[in-house]
Amino acid sequence: MIDTAAVYNSPTTSTDTKGFKTPAYGDPIYSGKYRLQSTEPFASKPGLPGKVATIQQMYAHFPVGAFTPAIGQHVKCLTSKLDARLVGRRFRIVALPEKTGATAMRLQVEEVTG
Repeated sequence: MIDTAAVYNSPTTSTDTKGFKTPAYGDPIYSGKYRLQSTEPFASKPGLPGKVATIQQMYAHFPVGAFTPAIGQHVKCLTSKLDARLVGRRFRIVALPEKTGATAMRLQVEEVTG
């Protein structure tokens, strides 16, 4: 694992006067090594009429026991040695696959754009 990320608990939200919601993140529960592995993207309609978003599912890999993962936590890429486009992007943990004898925690994450 040559990249680094921070993991945050589920963000709280605040709503401005125009009704736009902004996520607020507290202190990270983990900051350190990680790796991102992507799968195939697919189009989806997230409940807004006439709006289509692309949901890119991926796996975020972390050292075993680095933190206690939970669905809804957010991962933010801090550094990437090979792909600067990843820096600053956020991903939401959506599944916690388990494996006996795992050499890394491989958590399913997704990034929603559009």
